[in-house]
Amino acid sequence: MRESSEPLADNWALRFRKLLKSAAGVHVLSKTRSSREPIQIRFTNLLLLGHARLKAAELDTNVEGLALWEGGSGSDARKAPGAVGEWRVHGQDVQIIQANGAALSTRRISAPESAPEKAKQKNSYTPVLRAMLFADAVGFSQLTEAQLPVFFSDFQAAIARLIRKSKQSPEVADTWGDGLYLVFRTVEDAGRFSLRLRDRIHNVDWAATGLPKSLSLRIGLHAGPVYRCKDPITGELTFVGTNVTRAARLEPITPPGEVYTSADFAALASAENAKGFSCEHKGMIPAAKGFGDFPTYVLKPRAPA
Repeated sequence: MRESSEPLADNWALRFRKLLKSAAGVHVLSKTRSSREPIQIRFTNLLLLGHARLKAAELDTNVEGLALWEGGSGSDARKAPGAVGEWRVHGQDVQIIQANGAALSTRRISAPESAPEKAKQKNSYTPVLRAMLFADAVGFSQLTEAQLPVFFSDFQAAIARLIRKSKQSPEVADTWGDGLYLVFRTVEDAGRFSLRLRDRIHNVDWAATGLPKSLSLRIGLHAGPVYRCKDPITGELTFVGTNVTRAARLEPITPPGEVYTSADFAALASAENAKGFSCEHKGMIPAAKGFGDFPTYVLKPRAPA
């Protein structure tokens, strides 16, 4: 608000505060002050579109994009950056209203080629938008000493083979004991892979391998801005940031055999027209370790049209 409203004239900051007080709900993207990175602005614009589409689907209606334009002629408006440009890239028509009240109908434009991300530099912390998967093997703590080698040679090896063969290959794959952490370039890749992973584990008779029959995975998905960097200890590529922590808090509350997503993940999937899965609202669920209550979605496969 300080960066967007206060610099403007005509009491826009006061208008913003009044709207905030009367809002039916407030979705906080971060409890820390914005870094003013372009990725944060892009993330916000995508979530505006995604949440609007999720609400429209809930009400069985359509989304109408609307923007107030104060800069120049109609031709200038059609090249508007920021939210308008981002929405158009993802197939959303936007009606531009100029400051003088003259409405301009605009057409949908095709998506431009994605701008390449900055080249990775030594010790650089590059802000990027990524989807994160955390998974945990339910029942691991009850394994006997004799079952542990079988767990790694069969259960974990099955996951490793799926990662190597998958078209939705993660940029980072890490594990500790029964925990799994994967980072994907897009929510599309993360959503598709998580369903394949869930089914791969569910469709195996683990009792035949000597492991508990009830052995399964719970999977949590979240997406948001993170920093891409080199781990100073391992020297390997990694991603860090508060959104990684938030993703980790979602997995422990997921029921065995299910895939839960954050509202941000669901909104990005809707904004980016992700295929192959849908996100169904589950309700407000407390995150692990007292992290707060958040709107949560369950990931479901979507039948081909």
